[in-house]
Parts: sequence; C-alpha cells; structure tokens
Amino acid sequence: MRASPRQFLEGLFRTAVAAAQPVNCVPTYLPPAPRSGRLVILAAGKAGASMAAVAERHYLDSCAIAPARLSGLAVTRRGYGCATRLVRVVEAGHPVPDTAGLAATSETLALADAAGRDDLVLALISGGASANWIAPAAGLSLQEKQAVTRALLASGASIVEINTLRKHLSRIKGALAEAANETPKSGDRVFTNTSFALAVRPAEVFRAVERAVRAAGYESILLGTDIEGEAREVAAAQARRALELKTQGRRAVILSGGELTVTLHGKGRGGPNQEYALALAVTLAETIGVAALAADTDGTDGGAGLPDDPAGACIDASTLSRARRLGLDAASFLADNNSTEFFQKLGDLLVPGPTLTNVNDFRAILVDTD
Repeated sequence: MRASPRQFLEGLFRTAVAAAQPVNCVPTYLPPAPRSGRLVILAAGKAGASMAAVAERHYLDSCAIAPARLSGLAVTRRGYGCATRLVRVVEAGHPVPDTAGLAATSETLALADAAGRDDLVLALISGGASANWIAPAAGLSLQEKQAVTRALLASGASIVEINTLRKHLSRIKGALAEAANETPKSGDRVFTNTSFALAVRPAEVFRAVERAVRAAGYESILLGTDIEGEAREVAAAQARRALELKTQGRRAVILSGGELTVTLHGKGRGGPNQEYALALAVTLAETIGVAALAADTDGTDGGAGLPDDPAGACIDASTLSRARRLGLDAASFLADNNSTEFFQKLGDLLVPGPTLTNVNDFRAILVDTD
C-alpha cells in the first residue's frame, strides 16, 4: 500500500534523525582511553546526555576502563536527559539560559581545571551547547545574558551572528575585550596535546535522506545543507522552484538544511520551520501534487523551550482550503508570526518530542504528478 505524502515525508525526517543519532556516529571518533589517568567526560547541548551515554558505554564495556577512573558531567536541554551510569546529567534552559545551566557550567569548568597531565578530558559538544554552557563574562549577570538572548532571537539575526555575540559575552566560549580569554586561533599552544573531530555533518545526514528519496523513485534535488535567511523569503523562493518542477512534470523531492531566521513583527507563537511551512503554503496556493515538511532534527522548533514543543509542520494542497473551512486566514497568521496556532488548529504540527540529537533543520518538498 502506497504511503501518503505526509507519511513519506515524515519517514524522510526520521531517516535524517536516525543518521544523526550519537549511537550511529560517535563511537568511530572516540579517542583511546588514557593509559593510566582518569577519563573526564564533559558534554553539552541537545545531544549532550545521549553522547555521554554512548561514550561511557564505549569506555566501560568495549575498553574495560575501571569505573573509578571515569567521571563527568553532561548539560542538556530540559527534556533531553537520558540514563547514564557514571556521568551526571543536568537539564538546563534552552534557548534562554537559566540558573541550572549556570551552576552546571561552573562545575564543568572546575572539572576541566582539576584534570592532570595523565588525564583525558573528552568534550562532547552538539547544537544547543551555547545556551547550556552559560558563564557570563566578568561584569555581566545571568539576567543580562537572558535579556540579550531574547532580543537576539527576536531580531532575525542568523545563528552564526547570535553565537558570535554569545561567545564574546562568555567566560567559557570567549570573553568581551579580554585578550586572555579571546577564542584561541589556529596554531595557539593551547591546542598542544589536543585533537578535534566532527562526528557527523549535515551533508552526511542528507546523503542518507537522498538515498531514501531515490529508492522511492523520486529525483533528489539538494539545494544545500547550510541555507540561511528569513524563513518566509526562503519558503517563497523554494515554492517557486517546486512550481517549476511541477510544470515540467518531474517527480522530485527538494531538500534543504540550514537554520533559518524569523524577524518578529507579530505577537504569535512559532518557529522558523513552522513559519517556513506557512509561507510555503501561501505561495504554493493549493497546487495539486505538492506537499512539504519542515522540522528541526532536535524535535523542537521555537516555542517556549518545553520538551513537547512542535518540531515543525506539514502542508499539502488541502492546507489552505481546510483552513478556510475553519475560518482561518493563512496570510493573517503569517503576518502575526502565529504559525503554531495555525497548524495546531489544522492538526498539521509535527510533534516527535525530544530526539536527543541536533544536526541542522530539515526541509523537504515533494513534487508529484498527481
């Protein structure tokens, strides 16, 4: 029995999430256990706890390191904790940092400072770490960091711009106007006896998705894995691409990743993926044979920072007509940045819950002949 467009798109999303799971990508990159010293695991981000669990299982079971030699601390977003054996897990605020993250970061710095010459400090970092590891630079309070974060999230700034400013307001990521704590550059002696590896890249995640697309008999069109820009503007451009393919009679899936932004003008609730989906529906204007899904691989898109926030939304040719029957005007909801309420009323939110990973956003537009 042929899957519905929504079922097919949700399957592609699950493929992306599976490719980014720590259990599937972290073990290959773990360094050898220390010969005589301690192993200190320090993790942060939405995959912080799940990466720590994979790492401690590797060292305790595969490497047979004595439990007394392993310790650590993982700081993750609220709702993203998981069972560990020796590494303590702290759930903290994201995207707005909180006191739990502040205390856990101080403990993290203390654990790193206490490491000796024979010890191995293993830092496991995923998306979300910049909010979970929170240590305001001298002269700044947590409340001021929170206010800056809220302002940045509403400004439409890109994630690169946001993290650049966060870095220079932090003692753990860099420090404002303080040369001693400036981010080390390539060749700095601080990197002696260190190594760095990326366990998984967005491009690798999308390669797995492309294989699934082709296996289903569709042409795969990957626009890029690091696309940035205003969500509604990117949606309009990609909708036009979908309409071109439809006119040409091609059966294809348009894929893209990267973190989009939303400049808040209204008072509604939503996130960049939901706003993208709503803008896409408006531009496509009920085109038959076109459906789409946009979601964050971490399982939450914008929202109030709660584990059950939606990850994104799905649309198809019936989205606008169903909305009209409920008395909903899509353009008005878009103008108010109120995509969550719009899709909630339609039952088209994607709510997978915490995925315990985070590698970019996922967007797929299905173009079919019927």
